[in-house]
Amino acid sequence: MRYQIFKKVISIIILILFTNSCLVLKVNKDSAPLVDFGTPLIGHYRNGDIPKAVLYTVLFVTGIIGIVLFAPTPTDNGNNPGILPIDRTIADPIYYSILGATACVPIASSIDTAVTYHIVNKKIIDLNGIYWDPKGKITKYDAIIDYREKEEERLNKEYEEQRLEAYKQEIEYYRQKLLDGTITEDELVFIEKSEKLSEILKNELDYYYITREKNKTKQ
Repeated sequence: MRYQIFKKVISIIILILFTNSCLVLKVNKDSAPLVDFGTPLIGHYRNGDIPKAVLYTVLFVTGIIGIVLFAPTPTDNGNNPGILPIDRTIADPIYYSILGATACVPIASSIDTAVTYHIVNKKIIDLNGIYWDPKGKITKYDAIIDYREKEEERLNKEYEEQRLEAYKQEIEYYRQKLLDGTITEDELVFIEKSEKLSEILKNELDYYYITREKNKTKQ
């Protein structure tokens, strides 16, 4: 009897595990990779997998309450009734079933954390087209982090190159206007206030001022 009830409860836990192993987290190419903490219950919270975290926590807490309610307690008459006044022939199978099921919850939670870790990280790898060797020593998590770091470095480099190119074009723009004397007063003020620009265009600035003074003298 006890074995049959225990077997049924274990089957229910396995069913919950497989049913709950479906992905509830929304995953896109920019999602943060998960970590396989290997810690019952806590792993779900730390990965932001709140629905599963709540479910397993409720199951575990409910199981603990059930254990307390149906656990035998020593009495003077030796019948060991639990907190609930139920005959032990009925209470014992329920108690041991709940005990076994509660013990299975942390195990199921740990397995589910690991399964979710692999599903989510594999999906992120596929969405980003990241190369990952299943036979290699690099984990999915490390492969994603390494890809993100290199991608950020590449984007920063491109941004710096674009900014440098724009800066070069700006310098040439002011250089040409200084040389042909079409620079405006506002642009002159801007160049002189910019220490870097005024240093780069020092020769052109000198040329502009000398030319302007010569033109004034001729007039």
